[in-house]
Amino acid sequence: MMNVLVNPGVMMKQQGFKAASVDVGFFQVVKERQQEKLAEENKKKRRAAIEFHQSLIKQYEKTAREARAGPLLPLQKR
Repeated sequence: MMNVLVNPGVMMKQQGFKAASVDVGFFQVVKERQQEKLAEENKKKRRAAIEFHQSLIKQYEKTAREARAGPLLPLQKR
């Protein structure tokens, strides 16, 4: 006896059906979800890369400023 609670996509793969014979809308929705997940991951990576790049620029500016100013010397001699 066949289990009624079987995923139709799994059944189609087991029986060797092509994706075109199944409801095209289902696969389109799945593909859109995957693309949305990829877009979110790319946004996160890009945001992290921008923040890292900005921190590198700040570090470079700090070292350049210190190099121009020279070492910090006490203003009053004892």
